[in-house]
Amino acid sequence: MTKRFIVLLSAAIALSGCGNRTHYTIDGHLEGDVYEGAPVYLVDAATQMPVDSTLLTNGTFRFEGESKQPYVAYLVAATAYGTAQSACVVEPGNIYIDLLSDSLAGTPLNDKMYAFTLASQQADFATGMSTYLALYRSATSAEERRMAETAYDSIDALRVAALSDAAKNTYNENKDNVLGAFTLTLWATEAHPTATEVEELLAPAAETVRTYAPLRSILNQLHAIESTAAGRHYTDIDGIDFATGQAGKLSQMIDGHVALVDFWASWCHPCRQEISENLIRIYKQYATKGLQVVGVDVWDQPERHAKAVAEMGITYPQLIDTTRNATTVYGINGIPQIVLIDADGTIIARDLRGDEIEQAVIAALNK
Repeated sequence: MTKRFIVLLSAAIALSGCGNRTHYTIDGHLEGDVYEGAPVYLVDAATQMPVDSTLLTNGTFRFEGESKQPYVAYLVAATAYGTAQSACVVEPGNIYIDLLSDSLAGTPLNDKMYAFTLASQQADFATGMSTYLALYRSATSAEERRMAETAYDSIDALRVAALSDAAKNTYNENKDNVLGAFTLTLWATEAHPTATEVEELLAPAAETVRTYAPLRSILNQLHAIESTAAGRHYTDIDGIDFATGQAGKLSQMIDGHVALVDFWASWCHPCRQEISENLIRIYKQYATKGLQVVGVDVWDQPERHAKAVAEMGITYPQLIDTTRNATTVYGINGIPQIVLIDADGTIIARDLRGDEIEQAVIAALNK
């Protein structure tokens, strides 16, 4: 009887252990009175969908559940005063995270995630950003703003370099799991590699990494950028002609002209700045010499777009991207995106900003 009881107890313990192989807990910490009582969300990084939510109590929170397959998630605490966010790998075990310091521990992949976080940090980034913000806020002219933006570009290049090295190193050590997929996606997003470079790195990876949805999305974007790069024929866009309210096409508005195509939105301050400081003036100065300018309104609301057009006195054609397909076709993930197209439909340049817009227009018109 005793022997049978011991056997049954051992079996129960074994079964209990099997049951716990998918169980996880996430114990989090977030110091600060502004966050007390705030909702904290567990958001799947791949789908951007909330998985669970709780409240921050006495600076702590907990999530608990089952995870048959590890996945990367963001822990997000949001208040009217600000947002704190950090990432972790949801996998079986006890996970500990601090949303302010990004410290992370408790399970194998999370130990590796924290090592990646430390390796990707650029020591002088915070100081550099403070310098940039001071320059930008004190700027009183277009030239001073350009100087501030140049300073930002230099600072950000250091950040991207540090992140790229850390991401690729972490990926090379995790080609068979979701951490490798996540870090390679970060690298592909920040470093702007070619699609070929990403595909070469992906070739030896496990199937789950190669099919990771956010990474496939980035690859599609990189292919779109390459298909609409300088030297390629532009891709037409369908939308609504702002002037008539009827269906329209980019090709109808370009109509065989040298054309600047500006992807913008009413809420985008840098977009409005380029329009007010450069595009309106360039259109007025060069329209009689064969230049067309077309604004493509993206990620916007029609009434806000109409208000912005009136406020800024924009007189060149506007195409409203009602299908939200224009940015996908051109691989755009940030605006403004200003593209110069030759009269024969060949793309001359992308990513034009500031003084280089007019310089490129003059060169195209004088060919």
